[in-house]
Amino acid sequence: ERRNPWDEAECGHHYARAMAAWSAIPALSGFRYHGAEKRVEAAPRIHPANFSSFWSTANGWGNFTHVVREGRLRFSLSLAEGSPACRSVSLRRAAGAESKSSARLGSRSLDHGLSRDGVEAVFTFPEDITLRPGDELALVL
Repeated sequence: ERRNPWDEAECGHHYARAMAAWSAIPALSGFRYHGAEKRVEAAPRIHPANFSSFWSTANGWGNFTHVVREGRLRFSLSLAEGSPACRSVSLRRAAGAESKSSARLGSRSLDHGLSRDGVEAVFTFPEDITLRPGDELALVL
């Protein structure tokens, strides 16, 4: 029997080029998850004022939105499946964004710290937040 030249054993016997097409999603969405640091980063490369995308990590997947209206950045991370932990979230903030911030997990308000460095704003939580299916983390800056 002759081996299929497009079969990639290293890629679970899938055609690697088709799988490579998925790399555009994290590249354009600017979504990163650092498991060891429990850190989420979101910096959309296209349409950052009104962006929504699928995200996936080793321990969960869902959708996120990044919307700027009236100088306020609204970020939401919803979980469809899995249970990723989160200790901090790094966002590219809108120019001249308000100094007020809020963080919610569903209807529950979350204590958080906020640091800024240029266009980056980092929400830090005093303890790990473990998301469950159906949860939505909402941050406003």
